Amino acid sequence: MTKVQDYSRLIWDLPQIERNAFLGLARDGLLRLAERIGHFEPPFEYLKTVRGPFSPEIRFILEECLRGNELALAARESFLRIERLRCATEPSAEPVGDAVPRFFTERAADYQRFLGEAYPWKGRMRGGDPRAFERDPELDAYLTAAVTENLRVFGFRRLARSFKSTILSRPLEIRWDKGMWGMQILVKLEVPTLAHSERIGLPFCGSSGSFDCAVAFNVEAQLNTFFVEYGKIFSDVLEALSNGIALQEEWLAARAA
Repeated sequence: MTKVQDYSRLIWDLPQIERNAFLGLARDGLLRLAERIGHFEPPFEYLKTVRGPFSPEIRFILEECLRGNELALAARESFLRIERLRCATEPSAEPVGDAVPRFFTERAADYQRFLGEAYPWKGRMRGGDPRAFERDPELDAYLTAAVTENLRVFGFRRLARSFKSTILSRPLEIRWDKGMWGMQILVKLEVPTLAHSERIGLPFCGSSGSFDCAVAFNVEAQLNTFFVEYGKIFSDVLEALSNGIALQEEWLAARAA
C-alpha cells in the first residue's frame, strides 16, 4: 500500500456540525448494516439463534422482538434511531421516545433471568466472587488469538498497540482500551487517517463491543465467540467502510478545490 495522507488533524479541527457530517459519511453504511442485522434481514437470518456477538441488553430486546413483543419492537427502533442521531448535523424534529427505558422497567425481572441463562458471568458481578475484581492476566493473549484466528484472512496482524490491515485503500486498525483499573475492555475499529473510530460491536444492532475481562468472566470465551461471528460479517463491514471512505475522499477533494 502506498502511503496515504493523514487528514485526522484537519477533521478534528472542523466545527462539530461539519465534522459530524464528514464522519457520518462512513458511519451511515455501518448503521444500515446494524439495522439489517437487527431486523435479521437476508443473509443474516441465522443470527436469530446466535447470542454471542450481541450486547446482553440488545440481545434481550431482539429475543422479545422475535416473540412479537410490541414494546420490544419499539425499543429496537428507538435504539437504532439513537445511533443514527450520534452524527446528526441538526437537532431531530422527531422525539426518540421512552421505549427503551420503559421496556427494561417493565421487563426487569425477565431481563435478570435472561442474564442468568445467557450471560451468567453478569450475575457474578453482584455475587461476591473475589475473582470479579481480578483482571485476567491472559487477556492480551486471548484478544490476539481471537482477532488473528478469525480475521487473518482480512490481513490483520498484531502490532504493539493494535491490529492492522491494509486490505482497503486506507489502513484499518483494531484498538482496545483496558483502562487502568476497569474490569472491561472496549474494542474499536478505526480508520485513523480519517479520524474514524467506532466500537466494534456496532454492526450487531448497535452492540457495545466491550467485554468483561475479570478472571471470573471467562473473557477467552467472550472474545472468541464475538470474533467468530464478526469474521462472518466482516466482508459486509468492509463494503460499508469502503463505500464510506470513497464518499469521504470525495468530500475532502471538494473541500480542497
